[in-house]
Amino acid sequence: MADSECDGVVVRGRCHEKEVLVDNLNWPFHPVMDYHTNLLYFTNTLIDGYVSCYLDLDTKELDNITQVANGFAQAVDQEGHQVYVGGTDGIYKYFHDNKTVERVADNEGYIMSMVYKDALYYTVYPQFVVYTLKNGESAEAQQMDHDKEILAIDKDNYQFFRNSSGLYGRTKESSDSDVYSKEIHLTAMTTDANGLPYLCGVDGFFFVNKHRKSLEKISDLNSCRGLVFDKDNNMIYFDLQQMIRLKLKVENNLESNNEENSD
Repeated sequence: MADSECDGVVVRGRCHEKEVLVDNLNWPFHPVMDYHTNLLYFTNTLIDGYVSCYLDLDTKELDNITQVANGFAQAVDQEGHQVYVGGTDGIYKYFHDNKTVERVADNEGYIMSMVYKDALYYTVYPQFVVYTLKNGESAEAQQMDHDKEILAIDKDNYQFFRNSSGLYGRTKESSDSDVYSKEIHLTAMTTDANGLPYLCGVDGFFFVNKHRKSLEKISDLNSCRGLVFDKDNNMIYFDLQQMIRLKLKVENNLESNNEENSD
C-alpha cells in the first residue's frame, strides 16, 4: 500500500490508524512497558532537566515520578515485576502501588540507558561504560568494552549496542560483535512483546533481522524519538510532543481474512 492511500501510517504495507495517547510532551524518550500492570514508563524533558513519567494504558492516568532526580532511563523486570528508574544520583526501584522508591545503586554520572534481562544492564554517561546490577552488586558488563551504549536485549539474550561507529550485536558470552549498520542515524531501539528487536531512525522504522545481520525497513515514518510495544504488540512511538499508538485499520483485517478465505 502506498502512503498516499493511507490516512494513518503504513507499516509492512498495511495502513495503521494513529491513536494519540498523550499530547503536549516535550522531547519524550526512553519508553518501556510493564506488561504486568499495563503501565508505560518514559522520560520527559523539562526546562532544567528530566523527569520519569508513567501512563496507565487502561485508565490513561499520567503522572511524574518526582522522587528520582532527573529520571533519565527506565527498565522493567517483567518476570520479577520490578521497575527501575535511573537518574543523576543513582538507580532506584520504583513501587507504583504506594508511589515510593528505594535506592539500589549509586553512580557517578547520568544513567544513559537501561535494559533488564537476566540482570539490569545500564550505561553511564559521560564514561560510556556498561554495567550490570544483580543482587545489589554493580560490575562492569563482561566482554563489553568501553565506549558503548546498551540498547536492547532480545528473547535469546542477544545484546544490541552502539558506539560512535555504528550499531552492533553479540551473544552475551562472546567478545566478537556482529555489524548491523555503520550508517543509520538511530533514535530508539526496543523489543516487541515477543522479544523481537525493532528500531527507528531518521529514515524510518526497521525490523532487526538477527539471522541476516541486517535492518529491514517496515515504515517510512521518520519522526520517531522513542519506540515501545504494548501487550497486544501494537507499536507505540513518540515524536517531539506526542505519544502515538498504531493500530491496524479494520479494513486491513477484512482484506486479510478475505485473502485467506480465497486461497
